[in-house]
Amino acid sequence: MTPDIGSSSAGIVALIGGGGRESALAWKLAQSPAVQRVLLVPGNGYTATANQVDKVSNATFSLSLEDPVNFAAFAEWCEIAAVSLVVVGPEAPLAVGLADFLNARGIGCFGPTRDAARLEWDKAYAKKFFDAEGIPTAQWRAFTDATDAEAFIKSASFEPLVVKATGLAAGKGVVVAKDREEACEAVRNSLNHKKFGDAGSVIVVEEKLVGPEVSVLCFTDGFTVVAMPAAQDAKRIGEGDTGPNTGGMGAYVPVHSSILSEEDYRTVVGWVEKTVKALQREECRYVGILYAGVMLTKDGPRMLEYNCRFGDPETEALLPLLEGDLYEILQSCVHKTLDKVPVKFAKKASVCVVLASEGYPISSAPNRPIQLPKEVKNFQLNESTFLFPAAVAKSGDSLTTSGGRVAMVVGVADGLLQASLMAQRAAERIQFVGKQKRSDIGYQSILRTVTQAGLTYKACDVDIDEGDRLVSEFIVPEAKQTGRVGLLEGVGGFGGLFDLTPLNYKEAVLVSGTDGVGTKLLIAEEIGKHETIGIDLVAMSVNDILTHNAEPLVFLDYFATGKLEADVAGLVLKGIAAGCVSSNCTLIGGETAEMPGMYPPGRYDLAGFAVGVAEKSQLLPRVDTIAVGDVVLGISSSGIHSNGYSLVRKVVELSGQSYDAPAPFNIANSLG
Repeated sequence: MTPDIGSSSAGIVALIGGGGRESALAWKLAQSPAVQRVLLVPGNGYTATANQVDKVSNATFSLSLEDPVNFAAFAEWCEIAAVSLVVVGPEAPLAVGLADFLNARGIGCFGPTRDAARLEWDKAYAKKFFDAEGIPTAQWRAFTDATDAEAFIKSASFEPLVVKATGLAAGKGVVVAKDREEACEAVRNSLNHKKFGDAGSVIVVEEKLVGPEVSVLCFTDGFTVVAMPAAQDAKRIGEGDTGPNTGGMGAYVPVHSSILSEEDYRTVVGWVEKTVKALQREECRYVGILYAGVMLTKDGPRMLEYNCRFGDPETEALLPLLEGDLYEILQSCVHKTLDKVPVKFAKKASVCVVLASEGYPISSAPNRPIQLPKEVKNFQLNESTFLFPAAVAKSGDSLTTSGGRVAMVVGVADGLLQASLMAQRAAERIQFVGKQKRSDIGYQSILRTVTQAGLTYKACDVDIDEGDRLVSEFIVPEAKQTGRVGLLEGVGGFGGLFDLTPLNYKEAVLVSGTDGVGTKLLIAEEIGKHETIGIDLVAMSVNDILTHNAEPLVFLDYFATGKLEADVAGLVLKGIAAGCVSSNCTLIGGETAEMPGMYPPGRYDLAGFAVGVAEKSQLLPRVDTIAVGDVVLGISSSGIHSNGYSLVRKVVELSGQSYDAPAPFNIANSLG
């Protein structure tokens, strides 16, 4: 058998498995300066692609490690390849004693022995263990006979609706029934119809607990326990936790404190510590990951089960937050020195979205071509977005689907909502026919962040107090200066009211005009001169109605910004009021809109609306009376029309000038 790396090499990791969990482990292990190579056994199509990942490849060893007959060959391969650490991803090799065999051969293995892993591969044993150690769990009974189990289900005083195959069933051996008849059917499927083979020859029937589930994964060297942040996974295939159970459609970190309090988290970690000590007393040292699956009921946390390996997809969400050296941590667990190694996780959020093939979880659709974004390299799209392939095969130069859960996409950000958006956007860019995913991963904590954290307008960057100051210090006093005959109700009401009667029009016609000031706004914002832009706004709208020979009556403004600054908006309002006074119209109302994210910092937009009145008989223009020989009068402008400022800005840009430079023909003023 040909080794992948010569015997003189150091820092060679043999990583058992080929799913998304193992992709994430390979990515993190390869970051260690002490690791020269990570060899996946068997790996997947992505890790088989040499130009995609640095320091990571598939091993040449291809025999199944779920069969103990292959252990000796694997140990020989490890010795020839100078493997410094074996990391076991899935549970099946542990259940048949791979760690025991490697330990006996002096090959370091991160993963528990068969006896220690019994906490996962024998659920009846685990339930007895919980009871013996005083770890709260659901009421339960174990059965080998279907008739006895059905009788128990029909007579139990609690709801015995959870039926579990006690052995390993690839995460699919648990049925949560809707009623007792369905629970009985699950019993018959397992014990009589052998749905799960030997794994279902003994079943556990237990009480159905109600509440959210969380996962707490812990490193341990058999003495010290170091817990990771709690994660929450999405077990069902459909949005809103509907449809059949799966191996997991996604996971996220952190879990909101209203779901898992710090006190309950410490309680769960205490159970793990108690478990490790209990195994010590039985001379069974636990090395590896001890992963507590917990339900948070109204009566407090309850232990559902232990898993004796990295969770999948929890691992994909957790590892991007790990700031330490994973290789060093795992080696310290093997060598009983975990208490001397720092283990730290970033205070950020991580969301993992699983991409599953068509038909999953009942079936899968293999051999579907997969299209990845071109920038994917070393399991990453960018520094905050990750791709961890799972059921992926290599077909020539292409990748294809080869199973149910095809890939995991992870987004990392300061907050859960942002992390979720990053993961979902990346997931949309990965294409294969029949792709399934959930778009609501993390919704439990995201909703609580919004609804239970006392969210206010200010927390959403909308400052009500600043808006109130603008109204009281600027809008109301400025509007008062513009009052005129006919005004009934202006600023402060639901609508502006104006009475035409005192104006003595015989056949009154209302004339309206609306306009803005164009890109002149950008110059005003750049040079910080806001007090005159409002005059322009009024003039643009009023001039339009003057062309109809109408008398301006009322004016309304619209001021929109991403972040309201009352002093800046107030200067604009002063200009609007000055324009209204000049044109003898009243500032009757308006709208100030603060819209975070809509405008860059320091930017705003303006619009105005003017209404005037004219005698019907005196309306202009009279197009039908214009004749050849009529005189056209031109009235000079005091400045450039607002429509011309796009040209002005381009001229200034091409000339290399700045708006604070002296004006070319009037050095007493700046160009702006």
